[in-house]
This record gives sequence, C-alpha cells and structure tokens, in this order.
Amino acid sequence: EICAGQVGVGVVSMEEFRERCAGELEGHTMKEAAARFPMLADSPVMYPAGFCPPGGESEEDVARRVFAGLTRLLRTYCREETVLLVCHGYTCREIHRLLTGTPREALYDFQPPNCRLLEYEAPRLRAPR
Repeated sequence: EICAGQVGVGVVSMEEFRERCAGELEGHTMKEAAARFPMLADSPVMYPAGFCPPGGESEEDVARRVFAGLTRLLRTYCREETVLLVCHGYTCREIHRLLTGTPREALYDFQPPNCRLLEYEAPRLRAPR
C-alpha cells in the first residue's frame, strides 16, 4: 500500500501468492518444529525438500497455486504494465523457479534477499514439473 500510494495505483491481493501453509507447524519457530519433527533439526529452512507438514501444503500444491497466480497475473496485468509483486520467501523461491525454468531440485539454491527488488521480464510460462 505504501508503494502503491507513492505512484498513485491500486493494490490487488491475490490468494495464489500467499505463503506456503505450514499446517500443524503454523506459528511455531524452527526450534519448536524440530522438537516435533527431528528431521528438521539440522535443516537451514523450515521446509526441507520433500517435507510436507501435517495439514500443510506440499511443494507440488504450492507450485500449482503459484503457477495459476502467475498465469492470471501475466494475462491480466502484465501486458503493458509494470507489476510489483510482494510475497514471502517460499513463494518467492517458487516464483523465481517458475520464471527462470529452474528445476525443482534446485529450489533451495535460490535464497531470496529480504526486502529487495527482483526484476523479471514477463515470460511464457510452462506448467510446474
């Protein structure tokens, strides 16, 4: 809203770009999560590859949701407009992966910098693999 107000444009909230649902781990710290799931103890990220918390979203669920959001965003807003998309880390990784064609196994190789702008050209999207 602050950025939009500076340039006189509206804000559109898109559910497809919300952060990954952590299910039963929602609201817990990494230390608390590791107490319940010991395999998370040495993980540098909350969701190591292949891990889906009970009641949470799988990597594939997030990839499909973000792909649907990017498709809608590109069709609706990106024809001749510049778009500022604000999101959290895991969603940012998935967006980067889809826009650059990065393989799923390299998802965690990209560490999105906090509070930084990343710029992409509007691409032709391929369905997530």
